[in-house]
Amino acid sequence: MPTESPRENAYSTYHEEQVNPVPVYEVPITEATAPPFLPYRGTQMHGVDPGNIQPVQDEDAEGGKVVTGYFEQPEDDVNPVPVRIVGAAATEWKQFRTYQVTITDTPIMVVSQKMGRSLAQVKPVPPSPSLCFVGPDSGVNPINGFPLENGSEFTTSTEGPVWAVCQTGTYSTVAVHTEFATPQ
Repeated sequence: MPTESPRENAYSTYHEEQVNPVPVYEVPITEATAPPFLPYRGTQMHGVDPGNIQPVQDEDAEGGKVVTGYFEQPEDDVNPVPVRIVGAAATEWKQFRTYQVTITDTPIMVVSQKMGRSLAQVKPVPPSPSLCFVGPDSGVNPINGFPLENGSEFTTSTEGPVWAVCQTGTYSTVAVHTEFATPQ
């Protein structure tokens, strides 16, 4: 019956009270059978027969030769990408809108999302009795919103919505100015 010890098993195996020696490892490959060493590539051929590549002279390389590949001229693209020159087209109509919104302590959307909008400005109408806050979604509040007080203004060039809210129990009126382009 074999007896094994965890420590002894790592080095030898006991079988019927006889010790089997540690296996003999392979001897290293002799230089005569070792693959050739190619500068900048090592001993791997990477699927390329080294007999088909012409070595070139290079003074910096070890042994004076560097294995290189051939440069192939790229083919012309048959399907070019269509390009629209925006400055030459007169198919967009630039417009603007202005309006006022009363803001309370409940978040309200003061500027809606609009494709093609290039500018949105939100400014308190004086004399606004309280400070208001603007943000990108309905989660805007006095802690995470951008503060707007009398004389200040919020400007954005994004196409997304703008929400606003005032402090608890207060209200404010803001003027909104938007600029956008519509296709014709």
